[in-house]
Amino acid sequence: MLIVISAICTIFLTAQTSFALGDSVNVKIKGSENQGSMEFDTPEGKVKVNVEAQETEDIDTPKGEIKIGIKGGSQKPSETKQSYEEKEETNDYIIIRKKEGRTLIKVLEPEGATAEIYSENSTKPIHKAEIPTSYNYLTPGFYKIIVYNDNGKWQKKIEIKRGYETILYVKSLKPIEKPKEEKSVEKPKEEVKKPMSSSSFRELINNLKNESFSSGKLNILKDAVRGNYFTSEQVVDILSVFDFEKDKLESAKMLYPKVVDKNNFFKVYSVFKFNSDKEELRKWIDDFESGKISTDKEEGW
Repeated sequence: MLIVISAICTIFLTAQTSFALGDSVNVKIKGSENQGSMEFDTPEGKVKVNVEAQETEDIDTPKGEIKIGIKGGSQKPSETKQSYEEKEETNDYIIIRKKEGRTLIKVLEPEGATAEIYSENSTKPIHKAEIPTSYNYLTPGFYKIIVYNDNGKWQKKIEIKRGYETILYVKSLKPIEKPKEEKSVEKPKEEVKKPMSSSSFRELINNLKNESFSSGKLNILKDAVRGNYFTSEQVVDILSVFDFEKDKLESAKMLYPKVVDKNNFFKVYSVFKFNSDKEELRKWIDDFESGKISTDKEEGW
């Protein structure tokens, strides 16, 4: 007899047949996916089955109705079941959860990077290893996962479910911004402030003494101030060459910015006869130090 049954089977798969009358037998499928029929050995003899579509079918034999369930049959490609139960995918990661009975996490990509797993309130990783890695000492909840290498970093808080195997694939890491190298700015070299040498200073004093007019003396001093520094003692000697108080006062103002030992400048006040000139010099120095006035460029100092 020709019996039609729907299934797609592979070679030598075992099926169980159960008779409606209460008897049962084991049968062996002798066909394949590429053949249109197969034979079953039953207590009543051989039964030829034509394979078409479904997994089970009722067939009639001389002893009664038989239900054949075919184990191990393969399905059409369009009906293939997915091997995961949950999937979450974005541009930079994929999370797959499988109902496996165990509660664990696997980090499988990128290989060679480092993975760190943190519990919700932990500041230190409970697991740290090179990828690929897995960790199964977990209780259900949220965990922070950090993945990094020399070129980038990725992190996210993900949920670990009881009885699920959670698999993480990180597709891209966020580039690590390297601190910009600060260009070293060379500080301008501080001018070495050395007072005029003794020989040069003696020559300056002689030139001042040889000049008859006050204006001439002031011009000589302006030339000397441009490229030299002085001590407070030298200032005292220079002012002593001038005959008039107003020339001494002008010379003191001209020399003060070029004095290397301003802490000793108090000695200069002894050169002045009048307190009014001393007070005027003090006020000028205070204004100079506070930035209210500067050396007179028009006068060359």
